[in-house]
Amino acid sequence: MKKLSVFIMLALTSVACADFLDAAEAYEQQDYPTALQEYQALAQLGHHEAQHNLAVMHFLGQGTEKNPIQAYAWATLALASKDTKLHALEGKIKDKLTTQQLTEAQQQAQILQQQYGTDAINQLWAPVMVKSEESEAYQDGQSLDFTLTPVKRKAPRYPKNAMRKGIQGWVKVTFEVHPDGTARKPVIADSFPEGVFEEATLKAIRGFRFDVDFKPGVDPYPVSATQSITYEMRNTEKFQESYQQRLDELRSLANQGHPDAYYYLAMALDEKSPIPQASDEDIDQTVINQYLFKAAQSGQINAQFHLGNNLFTGKSGYQNRSKGLRWLIMAAEQGQAQAARRLALIFESNPDMNPTEHPPHYWMAQAANQGDLDAKLDYAEWLADNAQSQEQYRQGLELLEDYADERPETVLWYQTKAQLHEQTGDTKKAQKYHKKAEKLAKRLGWED
Repeated sequence: MKKLSVFIMLALTSVACADFLDAAEAYEQQDYPTALQEYQALAQLGHHEAQHNLAVMHFLGQGTEKNPIQAYAWATLALASKDTKLHALEGKIKDKLTTQQLTEAQQQAQILQQQYGTDAINQLWAPVMVKSEESEAYQDGQSLDFTLTPVKRKAPRYPKNAMRKGIQGWVKVTFEVHPDGTARKPVIADSFPEGVFEEATLKAIRGFRFDVDFKPGVDPYPVSATQSITYEMRNTEKFQESYQQRLDELRSLANQGHPDAYYYLAMALDEKSPIPQASDEDIDQTVINQYLFKAAQSGQINAQFHLGNNLFTGKSGYQNRSKGLRWLIMAAEQGQAQAARRLALIFESNPDMNPTEHPPHYWMAQAANQGDLDAKLDYAEWLADNAQSQEQYRQGLELLEDYADERPETVLWYQTKAQLHEQTGDTKKAQKYHKKAEKLAKRLGWED
């Protein structure tokens, strides 16, 4: 019998958050405990290569005791892969089993099939393939009490650095529209590429004005709104060839199973992206979700966030909130800041949806600790209202400083800082920042 070896896919580009490739690297470096742990987690998400490699490690006793029965069981799950290179292992292990071992191994295989086989994975994790009859897209504060009409929406300036490099993308922002028509508390809900267009977008949103027409009998209140802004080069012809070349490269890498390639291909072909015009394919949301699913199964946490968010909100009618929450929780637990912040907002508005043992502010704190700037501001605001110690008040002040290092101070920022200084007993600084908040609010045209 030929020597068994773990099937390792070739990584042709730099890797970010790709646990399968990290596991493969750990295996090559003979760090078997780490590799075993990573493959185990991914195998339970239905990742066939991870199931195959897990079978190899159980058979050879790498990172664990030799267990040909467990090895055979995982090898049978890998038979569902379209990659025929993963099919031979089951037969090779079977030839080494006694009759009694084979009987036990087949029973174990049946158990794993029920837990992590294709049908189980489709039920628990896979994106839905059919549009929901009634898409209940989740939006914070969705209401029929009012009509919102834009009065002033000046387009943001295209960042010079992004323009020079030919970078295109989008940003989705949620914000409050107050009865006076001003846009307040804008936060980034989604962006791609991350860290390129957020600042320009927030600056533009703060200057938006609306007419809010409430129905008779409804007392005016701040309403929630969402705005997506696409950044597209006017003269795209000189970039078309490079876009098409990049898409072809991503498809090639995706066909080799590269998790980052699946993720970036999904984002490039998203309906908000200006890049699909460079593609010769008619891309449906189900295709994009499948790309995200492939990346998510490989441990790509950004793909897990976007897939979870798509499924939870019912993007383009493909909705499954329970699956969406599973992916969001998995991504958040692995340090994906946007997912943690998303969970905080969902659970705050819908406490009955929270299957975790943690309250909403726990997830906001996780997002803040993981570097999400909007979460830093939000969690500082929560600490100003709920902190129980001077240490927590100081933590809130530190979060505000972190926010101000990268974004301009807002009215909420000044108000929160004033409140935190009040809590620490520094009334002089509290008054200072209250005045700054009032001055900025007046300059922005706030009437209340």
